[in-house]
Amino acid sequence: MKSRVIARRYAEAFFQVILKRDLDTSYAEFTSFMQTVKESDELRSILAHPSINLDRKGQLLRQALKSFTEPSVVNFLQLLLQRHRFDLLGIIADELKHLYRQEKKIVAVRVRTAVPLRDDERKELVASLGRDVSGSVELREKVDPAIVGGMIVAYQDKVMDASVRNRMKLMRERLLQMNTELMATLKAIPSRLA
Repeated sequence: MKSRVIARRYAEAFFQVILKRDLDTSYAEFTSFMQTVKESDELRSILAHPSINLDRKGQLLRQALKSFTEPSVVNFLQLLLQRHRFDLLGIIADELKHLYRQEKKIVAVRVRTAVPLRDDERKELVASLGRDVSGSVELREKVDPAIVGGMIVAYQDKVMDASVRNRMKLMRERLLQMNTELMATLKAIPSRLA
């Protein structure tokens, strides 16, 4: 928990710096570096290893950042290295992504369907959701055959379940309720055989 708080502070400070400069370019370079770290086991292990000399880590970091044009990104990553906070890089990246998406008003929408969406369905869904959210819609699609048909759409604090599985569940619940009501009514009718 403490590391997340520290990471959030670093991310917020860095975000304020790049917000004043070139937000899109800086964010793109930062995410490019994160992708490089993710893909390079060697870079990741050297930067994270506690017994490797800080100067050696700094050389390696400068080499990895030599094509970057935004000094704020380079300076921030070097600061993390100097302050021995490179272990927080993943959490900082998550926090920075959240801040960036919030600033750009990008709303992540998770869509689960039984079969992949067609292009026309995707466009219609984005247009429909665009009227409901303030910002741009970013679809994250997942195919889940268990929902049988229809779709489940989740974003912000809303979930819209229009799946066949959910409709069958609701119908089953309604039938059970009707059965219970019918049985109660039948029990209430006096027996004429007595």
